[in-house]
Amino acid sequence: MIKGRWHTVGGVWRFRRRAFWSFVFLGALCVLCGETVFAYEIRAERMETVQEGGAVRRTYTGRVEALLDSVSVRSAQAVYSSATEEVVFSGGVEAVDGARRAVGDTLVYALKARRAIVSGGVLVTEGGRELRAARVVLLRGEDRVEAAGGVEAWYPERGTRLWADTLEVTSGGDSGIARGGARLVRTDTDTFAMAAKAIRFARGGERAEGEEDVEMTVGGFVARCSRAVCDSDSVAMAGAPVLNRFRERSDGAEHSEVRAAQVGLSVAQGSVRRLTATGDARVVQRRFDTVGAPSGWSRLEGDTLVVEVERGEMRHATSEGGAKSVSRDADSSEVEMTAGRITVLSEEGRVRRVRGEGQGRASHRSADGSERSALAGDAIEIEMEGDRMGGVLLQGHAVCEYLPDERTAPKRGGKSRLSGDRIGLALQGGEVKRATGEGGVVGAYWMTEEERGKENAK
Repeated sequence: MIKGRWHTVGGVWRFRRRAFWSFVFLGALCVLCGETVFAYEIRAERMETVQEGGAVRRTYTGRVEALLDSVSVRSAQAVYSSATEEVVFSGGVEAVDGARRAVGDTLVYALKARRAIVSGGVLVTEGGRELRAARVVLLRGEDRVEAAGGVEAWYPERGTRLWADTLEVTSGGDSGIARGGARLVRTDTDTFAMAAKAIRFARGGERAEGEEDVEMTVGGFVARCSRAVCDSDSVAMAGAPVLNRFRERSDGAEHSEVRAAQVGLSVAQGSVRRLTATGDARVVQRRFDTVGAPSGWSRLEGDTLVVEVERGEMRHATSEGGAKSVSRDADSSEVEMTAGRITVLSEEGRVRRVRGEGQGRASHRSADGSERSALAGDAIEIEMEGDRMGGVLLQGHAVCEYLPDERTAPKRGGKSRLSGDRIGLALQGGEVKRATGEGGVVGAYWMTEEERGKENAK
């Protein structure tokens, strides 16, 4: 029983409490003359009612407890207004709706819209998940949560943390979209991070889509693109993607860069296992010595590149469609190959073997540009010693030409040409030491002017 008495102050009716604890029940959910009256229940130590015109304002203070639909709320104060059909709770607010719990400084509950707005150092928890923000909107009928201002979300089942200016969560709390400086980090079984203007996510961050100005780190690679779709075992990038990886070695360091119209990554246990690049694709690997000075580089390009990665190192790469491979040593000597298909085997950042198939052509140029060897064949295989050719095998319409310039010819002789079905070359320091030919072998040598003069003198 409520004990007290009514009295007037300035023409306004007020109720003065005499008991320590008051129980107030307001409204019943019914339809009367086509008008819906909403049900809510509020308990408090004190209650004050003010009625002005047709509007009623009730203020509850002192250990307030309320039940709004199925939402239970506790606070230090609550104010109900019939004009706005809202209840405003303030002072250490705690709201519980099933497994979801929210705490903050204030809570505004719109009875008609069934919407709760929690503000001020908000923390929402549900099933181990956490959401922190300056302001959170809970839409009960739509199962949607909207957060704004310094948003931080935690999904323990996937080890995902998410930061953004605004966040909208749907589908049971594990899917949604983050906007404005959005950043997602996933660390349960892998190390994956994404930053973008907007990030759509599902399954607690196991799947994430970045839109505009996307930056990612995955398996040691740092990537930039316009759009990225990431799952637990794959990453797809579009919009001029660029990938970089920097690795320190005992003898220096290595920097790898990938560019293409589209890039896909296959990921397992936090490591990139395969990289596929399409559309004007290019992979460049640069080496540096222990003091950071460049010590050579290699490049592979084509319409489609597939690179197998082992422990973060690009080991086996295949290029198709306008395929081209270039390797350059620190002294600027260079090996180049073009073919319909090129396969490159690398180790410790160095190209060890290059194989071209389909009307392949290759060349070796000395550091000073004074010597050049030209190779051709249906298939070309080059074994590398450092960044220079150590052995060459040409098969099918094989041709090998030595093309010195006038600076080198007087010392090493003139131009030579060897052709056949199969040609093998053994080189040392870029110079041919032995050549073997099989099947219709034809050899030719063009003497220098000095050699012709000596021959005529004889």
